[in-house]
Amino acid sequence: MFLQLLLRLQIHGFGIAPIVGILLSEIALDGKASTLSTEAFRWDWFG
Repeated sequence: MFLQLLLRLQIHGFGIAPIVGILLSEIALDGKASTLSTEAFRWDWFG
């Protein structure tokens, strides 16, 4: 999931929404996001 999110974002996406960078760094380091709930962004919600 982390790699898919990272590859779909363009470079300016991190500047526009800094929380995305924070969440992705937490997922990369800890395996889960702790700053903000990511429940609304789960894959099955979009399908």
